[in-house]
Amino acid sequence: MKNIKYLQKFHSIFRRIPLLDRWIISKLIPILFFAISAFTIVSLSVGVMFDLIRKIAEYGLPIFIALKIFFLSLPGFLVIAFPMSVLLSSLITYGNLSSNSEILALKSLGINNYRIVLPSLLLAVFMTFLTFTFSDNLVPISNRVASDLLQNSLGKSIRTE
Repeated sequence: MKNIKYLQKFHSIFRRIPLLDRWIISKLIPILFFAISAFTIVSLSVGVMFDLIRKIAEYGLPIFIALKIFFLSLPGFLVIAFPMSVLLSSLITYGNLSSNSEILALKSLGINNYRIVLPSLLLAVFMTFLTFTFSDNLVPISNRVASDLLQNSLGKSIRTE
């Protein structure tokens, strides 16, 4: 019952957003999620995965502990991926709108450039606050826990050999 109330409240708030903004946001969001996942996977695989595989092979780090460390290092790489993803999603979205002559149609209706770019700017401001929150609160805690977990587990695996 509570879920229905929250859904109705979200729907009523979402309906207050002008149609043009909802349309551009609906074009931005899927590309944003794809870009976040792509940049995060690439940076995690280069930054953490090879180091963890080396520690599993050389020091006998348990795979379960390596997976914990892998997921604990995820927020640090999300902070890196957020700005790049916003830029990529904006470029792709407005490039698609331009190639389909939708920006030309909007301008012929009398809508100025600022109004067309406004949803992307609002998304960028939101992602800036999200990035700041992640990097200020979540990343230091998760990095410390991952480092402690790695030190404790490597100490145990070296002592048992």
